[in-house]
Amino acid sequence: MNGRDKYRIFPFLWMRGEPEEVIRTEMEKIHACGITGVCVESRPHPDFLGPGWWKDMDIVVEEAEYRDMKVWVLDDAHFPTGYANGAVKDHPHLGKLYLANSVTDVVGPAPCAEVNCRALMSKEFTWQDLERHPKPPLMEETALVSVTARRFAGKDALSEEVIDLTDRVDEAGMIRFDVPAGQWRITVCYTTRANGGDPEYLNPLDGEAVKLLIDTVYAPHYERYGNRIAGFFSDEPCMGNLGGFDSDTAVGRKQMNLPWSKDVPAMLERTLGHDWRTLMPFLWADCPEERLVAKVRFCYMDAVTELYGRNFSGQLGQWCEQRGLEYVGHVVEDNGVHSRLGCGAGHFFRSTSGQ
Repeated sequence: MNGRDKYRIFPFLWMRGEPEEVIRTEMEKIHACGITGVCVESRPHPDFLGPGWWKDMDIVVEEAEYRDMKVWVLDDAHFPTGYANGAVKDHPHLGKLYLANSVTDVVGPAPCAEVNCRALMSKEFTWQDLERHPKPPLMEETALVSVTARRFAGKDALSEEVIDLTDRVDEAGMIRFDVPAGQWRITVCYTTRANGGDPEYLNPLDGEAVKLLIDTVYAPHYERYGNRIAGFFSDEPCMGNLGGFDSDTAVGRKQMNLPWSKDVPAMLERTLGHDWRTLMPFLWADCPEERLVAKVRFCYMDAVTELYGRNFSGQLGQWCEQRGLEYVGHVVEDNGVHSRLGCGAGHFFRSTSGQ
């Protein structure tokens, strides 16, 4: 058995604030099974990052050194990783950001039709919300991305024919324009922090947000133990634009708000061109030109998974590597969700690039 094989298995050591003798006995019994490593499971502990936590961690690290065992630390107080021990509540601008859409259908010809974009950017309670109890966002923030009118091309599909109305929105949020003959769908795309996943979780596409996890959880452990610990374990981090574990979360397959960050627009402009904003409805709607829809959705997923890989997994891995620590963990893979949104991380290899 080589040196690395020796530490291949490291089960979760569930920490609940037990007496010292219980922790030492558990470490002894694990070692007696021929297992030479543990991952300290922080979630049940009543005082994570508090005095009680450090007292118990000192015991684990001491026992591990005595028995030549390695210690990894599960890197958050809640499941999945990304809660940053509640620090997002004090830094709401680092919470999740979404691209949302609202639509209204009009039939022309209709001269000087009016559309209230501000109302379309406001969430209203509908029958679909009866069984949902979403947490309110930590901060109210919306910003207009685009307003387009596209002619219908069949039952629910939109044509390539488009009228860009974005620049016609006045200060009151109103648009007035002459609707051409035919049936049209007006789509308002906007960013919001509401109606997605848990608002108390950080935005994994945002490097500054992920640094909050480092500053809150990683750095204090390293400052106290240095290389006496082996590293950190991320447990099923995800895009998190939805709650729960629905695996049917591919773009265009499910009506949902989509992960977003300030860096996405420039990336989409490089891949989709100057008029990328007018193409955003195809993240939800279909079009007879299937190659166009596929390109829009591919470029979007390529952008957000690149940002996830760089700012979440990549940043955590780089921070650990610079200090001689290991960054390990896993993402949800069930039913192909590792390549989707929601509880998935969008791209298996990018999401584990730092590990």
